[in-house]
Amino acid sequence: MLFGLHSRIAAGNARCPSLAVVILLLAAASTAVAGSLPGLNLGANKTLSKSVVMAPAPAPLLAAPGNPGVLPPWSSPFGASYGEWGARWWRWILSVPAGGNPLVGDATAFCDAGQSGSVWFLVGQNGSHSCTVPSGRAIFFPIINLYLNAPCEFPECAAELTPAACAANPAACTACLQSLADDFLGSVTEMHVELDGVALSNLFNYRGGSGVFSFAADPSLHFIDGCLTDEPQPFLTDGYWLMLAPLRAGTHSLHFSASSTFLGSPFTIDVTYALTVAPGGRGRGHLAGASESSLPWGVIKQLYK
Repeated sequence: MLFGLHSRIAAGNARCPSLAVVILLLAAASTAVAGSLPGLNLGANKTLSKSVVMAPAPAPLLAAPGNPGVLPPWSSPFGASYGEWGARWWRWILSVPAGGNPLVGDATAFCDAGQSGSVWFLVGQNGSHSCTVPSGRAIFFPIINLYLNAPCEFPECAAELTPAACAANPAACTACLQSLADDFLGSVTEMHVELDGVALSNLFNYRGGSGVFSFAADPSLHFIDGCLTDEPQPFLTDGYWLMLAPLRAGTHSLHFSASSTFLGSPFTIDVTYALTVAPGGRGRGHLAGASESSLPWGVIKQLYK
């Protein structure tokens, strides 16, 4: 999704500048470049996207039965649920400026942009990528996901969902945004994930939603979503995610794909990562060597170490 992959689906010629339901299907287009991201165009300037939240207090990491190396969808890795990690994932990726953002730019060169803490995030751009991950980190990524924000003209019920309105009636705010998330995720027809050549099973069990949270995205990312503002605004994310327990040092392969048809438009996600787990080292990317305290998401994640 666009944060994995930001798939845009043309659904008519009407354009609504203020409406941006961001559907970021974890698999940004293989040719994604600033200004030409594939995103979901639902007859308006809307984008759907996926997301995660971050957590403290490390707890024992136990893989789910049947999927060795994958943390159960009902677990709370490092103190947070899958849905909360999804929100943190979006906070992370929407905090990284466009010039060094792995979702809208080079997923290989920028794979460690803003990364720190116990969990390493991967994006989903269609195509093949590589990333060096420090040892001892769990790995979190969306198979397919989306985020919705407000105020926005899509869905219609979100047009009046100002931060104040959502604070006054959070249940109504959540119901509005969640309804479209349910429609989109209900259109997913298949998903596949392979880790080191081993196919994972029961992927539809790994859905996680965040509920509404407030956040201000980096201003340089407004081009991907006309509903982004310069101030904190309500967001909701939902999707299918996986949290991998820390991998052994060395090389690993990760492949994931998904197919869906939404509003009559089909799209697919197909992503391959060549991962290198470096013992005692840092991940490698455009921002390697930068002070973690100078990175917006790095600062946030440090609070939860």
